[in-house]
Amino acid sequence: IKKVSVIDFIKLDYLRNFYICFPPKDEQVQITEYLDAKTGQIDQIISTINKKVLKLKMYRKVLINDVVTGKINVEGV
Repeated sequence: IKKVSVIDFIKLDYLRNFYICFPPKDEQVQITEYLDAKTGQIDQIISTINKKVLKLKMYRKVLINDVVTGKINVEGV
C-alpha cells in the first residue's frame, strides 16, 4: 500500500478554482477590535493572577521564617 499525503492532491490548478469567502472589510475590523479587546482583558487577568501568586509566595516565605525563628508560636495548633 502506497502512502499518499494531502499535499500530493493539492495542485496549483486546484487552488485557482478554490473559493474563499471573506467578510466585508468593516466586519473584519470589528472582529479584530473585539479580539484585541478580549485578549487585552485576558492578558490583564493573567498579570493580576501572577502578581497575586508572587505575593502569596512572599507571604509563605515570611510565615516560614517567622515560625522557624520563633516569632510565631505554633505549639498546640
